[in-house]
Amino acid sequence: MGSNFLDKTPLVAQGPTRATVRGEMLPDSESVLDKADEQLAEVRQMYEESLQQKQPSGRLLATIKNVLDNQRSALEFIAHAIYEQHGKKGSKCYYPYAHNAAEFNAVFDKNLPGVRAARPDIATAIQAHQPYQAEHGSLGYLVTLSNENKHRNLSPQSRREHRRFEVRRDGATMSMDADAYLRGDIKFNFGPGVEIRIAGHRVNSEAELRAVMQEVIYVDWLFTDTGSSVIATLESIQSTVRQTAEDVSKAAGL
Repeated sequence: MGSNFLDKTPLVAQGPTRATVRGEMLPDSESVLDKADEQLAEVRQMYEESLQQKQPSGRLLATIKNVLDNQRSALEFIAHAIYEQHGKKGSKCYYPYAHNAAEFNAVFDKNLPGVRAARPDIATAIQAHQPYQAEHGSLGYLVTLSNENKHRNLSPQSRREHRRFEVRRDGATMSMDADAYLRGDIKFNFGPGVEIRIAGHRVNSEAELRAVMQEVIYVDWLFTDTGSSVIATLESIQSTVRQTAEDVSKAAGL
């Protein structure tokens, strides 16, 4: 299954990877997702250093691979547990990922033979957690990126630079590309009540603003195959997989 999972499934921000109230799921799945949470924290710690070096370290790439492997494994554990209880024995089983609703039944029966006939409610629960569902589009990223890790090399990251500045007053914020300021004849009055911050640091004069504007650069690593931010993608996948694992585990009585 390739990157065409991403044709109609944009990455949607899912919020924190750990919900305030967490549901129950298959213990093996919960264990690997908890490990993925720990590895995500390691990725965040290594991220800034790798950006300063202008290339991802081997350790960072390996940790990203481990996060994706554990996220994928969480759903494979559930698929295996479901198949053991309700499937047609003698076949291999995998969590099914369909490109669209029309092909779901065929994909499901190929990956979990016998389960849909025995437990159509489980098939319904899994169908609600597919890459073609807008709120679960992150699963398409998981399929693409974990396939790259398992069968080829980890998708390389690209470096993106972006300059922005913010002007704040009375609780309101104006955010603008740095180049828009540098090209235009725009003036700011550094009087009482006006607060200008760049990268979280307050700027107290126009001269200081111009100097900092030339120095502050926001950078990020992108997955080449998806064009998406590494951190944002991993966090979105983590949140989506955790919710999927909870919902399907509950439906299957795991």
